[in-house]
Amino acid sequence: MDRDYQAFITACVLASVGITINIIGIIIHAYVPILLKHPGSLLLMQIFCQTVYISHWLFSFPSEFENISNSTCIKIAIYSTIFYYASWVYMISLCIEIYIILKYKAYSSSKIRIIFYNIFAFLLGISLMLMYYLLDYLGVSEIGSCFVKINTIGEHIDGALNLSLLLSLLFSYYLVRKQLGCCYGPAFRKLSKVVLVSCVTKLLSRAAVLVVFIQRGNSEHIAAYTIILGSSATIIWGTSAAISRSLHPKVIQKIKGLFQKKNQMQKALIIENEIESEEIINNILSLTLDKEDDDIGDAFNNISHQILIQILVLLTIRFKDEKQISENIHKTFKNLNKNTINLVYSENRFNLLSQDLKMHFITKIYRPDLSLYEYYPNIFQCIKASTEFTKDILIESLLTYENLKALINIDNKGGRSNSFFYTSVNQKIVIKTITEEEKTVFMKFLPNYSKRVIKYPESKLVRILGLFQILPYKQDFIIMENVIPYKDTCLIYDLKGSVVDRHVSGIDSINPPTGIVLKDMNFESWGHKIQVQNPSEIIENIVDDMKLLKKHKLMDYSLLLGIYQDPKETTRYFISNTHSVCIIDFFQRYDMKKSLERFWKRHVLRKDDGISAISSDKYFNRIVKYFNSIVEIVSISEEIQEKVNDKYLEISIEESV
Repeated sequence: MDRDYQAFITACVLASVGITINIIGIIIHAYVPILLKHPGSLLLMQIFCQTVYISHWLFSFPSEFENISNSTCIKIAIYSTIFYYASWVYMISLCIEIYIILKYKAYSSSKIRIIFYNIFAFLLGISLMLMYYLLDYLGVSEIGSCFVKINTIGEHIDGALNLSLLLSLLFSYYLVRKQLGCCYGPAFRKLSKVVLVSCVTKLLSRAAVLVVFIQRGNSEHIAAYTIILGSSATIIWGTSAAISRSLHPKVIQKIKGLFQKKNQMQKALIIENEIESEEIINNILSLTLDKEDDDIGDAFNNISHQILIQILVLLTIRFKDEKQISENIHKTFKNLNKNTINLVYSENRFNLLSQDLKMHFITKIYRPDLSLYEYYPNIFQCIKASTEFTKDILIESLLTYENLKALINIDNKGGRSNSFFYTSVNQKIVIKTITEEEKTVFMKFLPNYSKRVIKYPESKLVRILGLFQILPYKQDFIIMENVIPYKDTCLIYDLKGSVVDRHVSGIDSINPPTGIVLKDMNFESWGHKIQVQNPSEIIENIVDDMKLLKKHKLMDYSLLLGIYQDPKETTRYFISNTHSVCIIDFFQRYDMKKSLERFWKRHVLRKDDGISAISSDKYFNRIVKYFNSIVEIVSISEEIQEKVNDKYLEISIEESV
């Protein structure tokens, strides 16, 4: 009995150490908030659940000691089972979330998934607790704690669940490791090691319980071995995540800063206008290519920089090798023998480009599995020809010293999809990442889209000049014409004719700042309208563009409005000397997903009027009506005014139909 008592005291000491480590892990997340970057919050919740679960050791005693009543042990078992199974779910969810983001680039729905993970974690824990409680399976466990009662069917159910959860965790770990391949940095690998430690320690824990179960009855002191083995493995499993966060490089760096003076302030990267040296470029690239991300949240942010540099290199090679072939768009559609080509370049091709541009870092870019998929190259070549985008203009917009310098200031978080944007320094092109779903929608729309923009130069649909996918990341992206050049000099509004979630807060809408993309409610607060002299022609062109979008059941697109005082240059999208209008983001179909979004906003959030998730017909009618309402006619003759009124009447009739 003394040996068993000493063993349990040992377990309580181990539990105290484990709780302390976990509490430190929780405090560290508050001390270094950057650790909460998505998906760091899942790790925090896993640590919290383990803290609560491990604490049950401090309140549990084997029933032989008669220091705790059965009812009290059941109460302790209630919370320990809930948080025990919840901690499992959070660790598995962490792996699943990393896999989803790496494979599907599903940033936009991450908040919804986080809510689902939290609900499922505690729903599973509470459901299992209720089952054990109602069937009287809660009490003193195999290893002497208050959990699932020994010698019950619940003990076998718990064993089967633990085995299933362990297999699920191992499979999730396998998926993450497989998706990582050779492309992702240390942060992902560090995190995968945390998961691996969890897998190993949990496996040891269950193996210890299995050994004790087999040997039960062969030793009068089997409880002592059980308590020590079970508690030790459980504490290690329960503190692995907290230990990894406590030893985080950013945490260590911040702690060091409290005890030592900063010998030297880190100097900001200053680029002399007259210097274009390889050393400076290498300093910039060290922030992207050579940087080892400390945390998984950093990795998700910085990975787009890495991919973007590789995209610039690959596209430069691609367009340098392009042969200018002038072909009619109709002939192109008839001769589409190969819609997609895989552009694989040898290491020698990278070396040649490096020598040609005198950028030696390009040799570091090369990887055997790095390549480009290009979709419908002949169609996009026709579009480029219609826009007078020459080979030289494209090359000048890609891999230059000026563009590399600009990488340092790129904000990778763009819009709801969290896609990243890159605007060339010469203000000619924009590179934007898109999702696989958006790519599929656009490819179906491409035939009619290309015919529209080629046949009608006055079309306000944004000109997309290429559709690609970079491998092995499987990241899709487009090259498109920059519709708002020198955006820092103009007011920008993304307009949908909607009022729900269409306001940028923290902005003085009455005196709006330049260079920031604002929304419908900001525009309404501003109180101005688009002043043009020939609204009839402009409205007709834009309505015809939108009719094409409606025909393909596309919705949720935007009118991007740029308002300049003195534009440095004008584009095909200018409708007056100071106003530019373009239709962008036409990659959404009204499908089941949008239908569910509409149901959620309308019936759950009680937001009926002005939501974006409506059918393509209703969306068309609403945005056309809205565009009419913000156009103001200035200095026109009665004849033009009559044409405008006729056009308004035509639209009103169509809306009523």
